[in-house]
Amino acid sequence: MNETNKFLGRLGFTITGNKEIGSEIQNDFLNVPDLEPSKRSREYNKYSNEDKDSIVYEYLFNAMSHRSLDENILGIASDKRTGHESMNILHYIGLKDKHKGVFKDYSISEAIHNLEQRDSDFGLVIHSLYRLNNQLDNSQGLKEIIKDDLDSEKAEDDSYYKDGAVKQFYGKRYERRPENRKKAIEIHGLSCIVCGFNYEKV
Repeated sequence: MNETNKFLGRLGFTITGNKEIGSEIQNDFLNVPDLEPSKRSREYNKYSNEDKDSIVYEYLFNAMSHRSLDENILGIASDKRTGHESMNILHYIGLKDKHKGVFKDYSISEAIHNLEQRDSDFGLVIHSLYRLNNQLDNSQGLKEIIKDDLDSEKAEDDSYYKDGAVKQFYGKRYERRPENRKKAIEIHGLSCIVCGFNYEKV
């Protein structure tokens, strides 16, 4: 259904998303105000995608103030913060006071779905939310790997019992820190520098 709506939207059709609940009509989509981007890109270009994504998330979902964003996300000392760094990042994207906390009580997936139905260009916001969603998926996957490794190590002790198959492993496994992995991908991309193997495509 979502893919169909996107395709029809590209053809110029208006997707209303209305559904009937009892005798009332309720709109599926939150009315998000259009963006008002500024041309000042200095702060936007200065910070990493991780910082910008966190700022977008905290502003849209948790209504965090500019000063709090400067201190808690960008690490600007409380005696030096004015809120202008994060404010200028948000303003470059086009997010203003009317967008603050607009996705309170929404999930990231619901927000992405909502913004993809809009006529105006929410591309930068959508990209940030997709990166955050992928990051959450990756961290969940990493937790599962760690849990499996712990179970495998415990399974060597005969007194440990777990319902299910026993997994064999040999030697030690070393996992990279997720922060280092993310930075490496930002710098070098997803292709192996030696053989050119592309992890994203495969």
